[in-house]
Amino acid sequence: MYIAALPGKQNVIPGSSGERKMKHSPWGAMSALAFAVMFVTTCAWAQSGVTVNPAYAKLLTPADVSKVTGVSGVILVPRNPSKGAGGDLNFALPNGKQMLMVAFLDTDAYNQSKAMKGVYGGGVKGVGDEAFIGKVMGTDSILYFRKGTRGVALSSFFDTDKGWPLSPYLNQQKLRQMAALMLSRI
Repeated sequence: MYIAALPGKQNVIPGSSGERKMKHSPWGAMSALAFAVMFVTTCAWAQSGVTVNPAYAKLLTPADVSKVTGVSGVILVPRNPSKGAGGDLNFALPNGKQMLMVAFLDTDAYNQSKAMKGVYGGGVKGVGDEAFIGKVMGTDSILYFRKGTRGVALSSFFDTDKGWPLSPYLNQQKLRQMAALMLSRI
């Protein structure tokens, strides 16, 4: 809406019955500034190449994955479910092959995963408040764990270069090391 400034008068809203003074509030300017900062931050984050929730990125880094696996040059790749990178954090080998997907779960999603036939592979003690092994193609390639209401699924991809039978890049021992590292940061 256009606001007219009449000579010798306060700002007036045209077409209004009577003349109402426009109130200028410092909260309006502060809100606009806060919006501008959020907009610029979001744009910078989106253009950084890999769009990852910064809170998640602090829980597990490519350097952490490299250290636990012994594989140098692990990279964080952007979420792209059509390429297998469907997690909140997606780690790949230097050649781009997916090796680890991390999904953050609420309590309902955690419990639904636990209740799925063919997925639940047994409980795990000593990891968070509760943990269990997840199976894919009969292989223990996922570790689900929970601390409070926050759940996490660490899913290892299969190393297809080694042939049949397929084996996950990260075994349960390495997945548990990743979980312990993440739990120390939650």
